Amino acid sequence: MRSEIDHEVKSRMPEMPNTPQAASSADDAIAALRPSFLASLKTQLEELKAHRENIAAGEIDDNSRQAMRFTVHAMRGTAASYFFPAIPETAGPLERAIVAGDAMTDDSVLAMMDNLIKMCADALDQESAA
Repeated sequence: MRSEIDHEVKSRMPEMPNTPQAASSADDAIAALRPSFLASLKTQLEELKAHRENIAAGEIDDNSRQAMRFTVHAMRGTAASYFFPAIPETAGPLERAIVAGDAMTDDSVLAMMDNLIKMCADALDQESAA
């Protein structure tokens, strides 16, 4: 049954060209979108820093937890597409901790946040230096 479904799905999908020109076109498209991603990453980094400050001040509730999860999830979901694989690797455990309801004041959660903040800041610094 599984192979029948796979065959049906593949038969309905358009054939993707496997040529150097197609690869180059995809690379060009990603390169064109990269400045927008970097601007978004900068905004997300500022949001994450604000969440970190709120946690340090003891100001964390369900709404702020969900907002933080949304920010971390967005970072995790887009960074790999723009060749920043370390960001989703770092954001993943943090997002899981947020979803699991781990104490936001736990040292390991704060360390994950600090690590993600540093990683994103370093990535943005490297891009601006390039």
